[in-house]
Amino acid sequence: MGAVDASIFCFLFLCCCSIGLSVSKDDRDIYYVDNDDNRRIKKSMDIVTIEKNFGYSFADKSLLNRALTRKAYAIEQKQQNQDCEDQEVFSTLGDAVLKAVLVDLLIKSGCKTRDEITNSKAKLEREETLAKIGQSLGIGPFIKLGVGEGKQKAYEEPKVLAETLEALIGAIYLDRGYSTSKGVITEWFEGYFT
Repeated sequence: MGAVDASIFCFLFLCCCSIGLSVSKDDRDIYYVDNDDNRRIKKSMDIVTIEKNFGYSFADKSLLNRALTRKAYAIEQKQQNQDCEDQEVFSTLGDAVLKAVLVDLLIKSGCKTRDEITNSKAKLEREETLAKIGQSLGIGPFIKLGVGEGKQKAYEEPKVLAETLEALIGAIYLDRGYSTSKGVITEWFEGYFT
């Protein structure tokens, strides 16, 4: 492990510790929103479809499930005495992993100054860019939304798509580490590096 890789690993490890990550292994169901009537429909068999869209297969499917679970949905489940964790912590971790990977890729693509890296990274990690990638991966229909969010078709909103993409990155990092996360992110952002 090189000095840069060790620094990135330490940074990401500290992010995990500081936000108190814990993963529920019990909630393994995946849902998608039927776009015609906004009903939540259980689709456990579609895990294969989801993973195919993402270009990544999770060793721990509960990480995928949590990454797709919005806070409003988790609150509704808890009100019904169901154990359910939302994506917020994963989104925070995914944001940190994404930043590290983008800086690494920008340096390798020829960015030589801090300003050049910062400006290029800011364009790549914009909500609009993340939402476009989320749309291209087809994540919207699989996001577990609260009832109100479903009625508002929140799965189409750029903010929701961007946050869910970051949560997926965090889940991939927890599932298989930095190197695998970097490979997946590199594929997702392939068309954005010029």
